[in-house]
Amino acid sequence: MGTDIRDILERRIAKKRQEVGDLETKVREATAYLQALEDTFVLLKTGGGEEDDDGEPVFRHGSDVAKARDFLRRTGKPLHISEILEGIGKKNDKKARVSLGSTLAGYVRKELVFTRPGPNIFGLTEFTTQPDQQDQEPPDDFGANAPAPSVVPSGQFDHPFDPGISDEDVPF
Repeated sequence: MGTDIRDILERRIAKKRQEVGDLETKVREATAYLQALEDTFVLLKTGGGEEDDDGEPVFRHGSDVAKARDFLRRTGKPLHISEILEGIGKKNDKKARVSLGSTLAGYVRKELVFTRPGPNIFGLTEFTTQPDQQDQEPPDDFGANAPAPSVVPSGQFDHPFDPGISDEDVPF
């Protein structure tokens, strides 16, 4: 009789453990769903995911990204992340540089709003409107300050000189 009770209790314990495990799974799933709903709500409330008439993302007013964009527009040129932080009134320390730099880099990867013309240098996509390379011509003083070619005195060549070759024989 003692073993019957023991078997009954072991089955009930196993069954209850299974019920607890199922309930814990349901709680985890419900918590994940609730978190997703809250994240969606925050995006709608802050304007995340929306775009203005130009197709540019709408940044939350007063956010560091919005301040960086506005500061770069005022300066009109790409700047180092340290200069951007100082320009938006943030402390220029490693944590702030990494934080803002990685946020801006995310937009660079998506080719939205920001560009990265150099290491830790960020600009705006509106700065990169350049004419086609075919339309560009060298400046008027191009080559004016070029150094004179060095002349090797006669008889100091590393290979034998063939006087039978003239300038017309060499294609330029």
